[in-house]
Amino acid sequence: MQRNRPRVIIVDNDEHVLIALERLLEDEGCQTTTACTSKDALRLIEAGDADLVLLDDNLSDCHCAEILEWLQRRGLQIRCLVTFHHAPQPPVLESLYSLGVAAVVRKDAHGEIVERVKDLLIVPLYNSGLESIGERSRNL
Repeated sequence: MQRNRPRVIIVDNDEHVLIALERLLEDEGCQTTTACTSKDALRLIEAGDADLVLLDDNLSDCHCAEILEWLQRRGLQIRCLVTFHHAPQPPVLESLYSLGVAAVVRKDAHGEIVERVKDLLIVPLYNSGLESIGERSRNL
């Protein structure tokens, strides 16, 4: 069964940011789900077949690297775009990219976030030996 709209999980502890990004992405044709804690984010990621996770770098209960490490430990492959208030230092960027982050964007650059999401949703996700969440869900 093919879905009509790409699914995006938006994770941020700021409700105003969640609402703004949800509206912007839904206006672009995405189906969105939101979470404001890492616990909720992990539950949503594990439960569904999202095409992309839009993840705040510093949630109130953890840093985004913890979520990315969790994904790696489980062998789950999903595109992640991380948003920052301030430009991260090069070592932080290197660490995030080594954990599989597809893109990093300033949180207040909504237009750029939308463009990056659209770009990431149209690029094929190549399977490098890791099972995608969608494939895992269909195989259950």
